[in-house]
Amino acid sequence: MRIQVYMEGCDYWEAVIQDYEVVPFPNNPTMNQIKLKKERTAKKAKTKVGLYATISPAIFNRIVVFGSTKEIWDYL
Repeated sequence: MRIQVYMEGCDYWEAVIQDYEVVPFPNNPTMNQIKLKKERTAKKAKTKVGLYATISPAIFNRIVVFGSTKEIWDYL
C-alpha cells in the first residue's frame, strides 16, 4: 500500500499499471513526438527507481532481474 501511494503521489502509477512501450522515433520526428518519448522514458526510469528505493535489500535482489515495472509490481 505504501509503495502504491508513493507512486501515485509522484505521478508514476500509470507507468506501473499500463506497462506501455516507449516506441522508437519515426523518420523525421516532430517536436511533440520527441517530447513525448523523452517524458515516457523518464517516467518509466523514475518509476523503477521509486520501486527499488521503497523495498528492502532482500527483495531487491529478487526483483532486479525483472525488465518492466509491471513485472516488478506483479511480483510484489
